Amino acid sequence: MSQLSPTPIRYNDAAVILHWMIALLLIGMLIMGKYMHILEDDDPQKFALVQLHKSFGVIALLLITVRLIWRMTYTAPAHPAHAPKWEKFAAKSTHVLLYVLMLAMPLSGWLMVSASPLNIDTLLFNAVKWPHVPGAELLQKNELGHLFHSIHAYASGVLILLIVMHVGAALKHHIINKDDVLRRMAPDWQSPSFKPKLIATLAAVAMAVGGFSLIASTKQTPAVVVTANNSRIGFNTIVTGEATPGQFNESIITLTLDDSNPSTSSLSAEVKTASVFTDNYQVNGSLPEPDWFDNDNHPVATFQSNSISKQAEDYLVTGIITIKDTSNSIDFPMTIAEQDGKQVVSGQFVINRFDFKLGVGDQPDESYVGAEISIDFSFEL
Repeated sequence: MSQLSPTPIRYNDAAVILHWMIALLLIGMLIMGKYMHILEDDDPQKFALVQLHKSFGVIALLLITVRLIWRMTYTAPAHPAHAPKWEKFAAKSTHVLLYVLMLAMPLSGWLMVSASPLNIDTLLFNAVKWPHVPGAELLQKNELGHLFHSIHAYASGVLILLIVMHVGAALKHHIINKDDVLRRMAPDWQSPSFKPKLIATLAAVAMAVGGFSLIASTKQTPAVVVTANNSRIGFNTIVTGEATPGQFNESIITLTLDDSNPSTSSLSAEVKTASVFTDNYQVNGSLPEPDWFDNDNHPVATFQSNSISKQAEDYLVTGIITIKDTSNSIDFPMTIAEQDGKQVVSGQFVINRFDFKLGVGDQPDESYVGAEISIDFSFEL
């Protein structure tokens, strides 16, 4: 029917094609998301799937935006006149909530990625860089990544429930009511215009996939290694004249390394300050307090590399370390060596606690606690 008709009998071809493209895309992404959730954080497959999930998320956001614009400019077919009022209200409410969640899912994912202190770029199908949301630096500073992660997770659960209800309602209309509610959104294979439009859409998708593949093939794609949980971050300082070692029990380190093109390599780390532990119980009691790590207001310390360069058998890493609200530049050597049949990445550097306002109130000098803190890390490839 023409869009000039106030009450079309069925959805037009564009709406049908968009509906099924978005439906298949969202269902596929929900399945992928649930599968990623059961993978260990140090599984390299998880990192690759996350990047693919982000790429499809951007495509979903663009398609859903187009669908919303179409919906605001087009009169949809009316609900069957014989349907009870409660059913019409439920159908309308479900559709509105579906639109809200379909938009909330990719938006919360985009915000989550942008707010992550790891600041990992999104490359659409490993080819085209997709930017963070405007103001990403402010989101990262206020550590809002966990909030958007929770929104993304809860929205996915509600969306799954609504999809099941939506499909169930459509089947109920088709099988029990025997009306045209399901048929009006089904592909109209008898229409002389539907097949050309579908073919043109599939051709556009094929060209886009080919274009992304061509761009990706011309790039030197680095080998990606992700570690979490298995990573170790330790430290050593002087307390009352004695060496006092400790470690952080919860950390995520992400390494992207390409020897053939070191400029594309990066190293990121996210450390939960509340997971700090030493053998000195007095030190353990002080470290969570505001004068030291201030766990309540600054639960995460981060590192993000600016560059990684190859030097003989080692690498030189330069970047920014952020503890509480203070960021400073550091550089250190990083090595990759075989240990017990495994490739192990390790590095060590020294910071001055006064540069990060650690213990400046309780221990304003080095009488009891030294100024220098030696930090070391290691993880398996």
